Amino acid sequence: MKVLIIGASSFLGRKVDIYLSKERFSTAGTYFMNSLEGEKYKRLNLLSLNETKGILCEVAPDVVIMLSALSTVEECEEKKSIALEINTFSVGCVAEWCLKNSKHLVFISSECVFDGLSSPYYEWSQHSPINFYGKTKALAEEMIKTMNCSFAIIRLPILYGYN
Repeated sequence: MKVLIIGASSFLGRKVDIYLSKERFSTAGTYFMNSLEGEKYKRLNLLSLNETKGILCEVAPDVVIMLSALSTVEECEEKKSIALEINTFSVGCVAEWCLKNSKHLVFISSECVFDGLSSPYYEWSQHSPINFYGKTKALAEEMIKTMNCSFAIIRLPILYGYN
């Protein structure tokens, strides 16, 4: 099974790539600012939907794990149009490709789709984001659900650590 990790140079992306490789999955990955060495890694600017589609067609994965995001809350507030393009519209592009090609999408979302006031939260809990980052992730989740491709959405808390 071939897995494309969009955002393979991120903290979580590196961990996922190492784990899947050890489990003998065939992996490919993308990066934007933090380059990765090797033929299986490709630079991807998620602001270009044509570039995104091109990588998907070139790699032809069975599963796409979407990790990339403009994830700094402050940066999302300052650069709303870029945050919307990266965190929402690029996800829609990937979901559409997965639907058309009968592939599976794993979308890494965030607990920021909720306000934190009414826990516990469930898969069916109503979104209530309190910042623009959370709004972009909530919109991406809704886009994926509306497209009805094969998908899994994983909502993570803030991650920290080092590679």
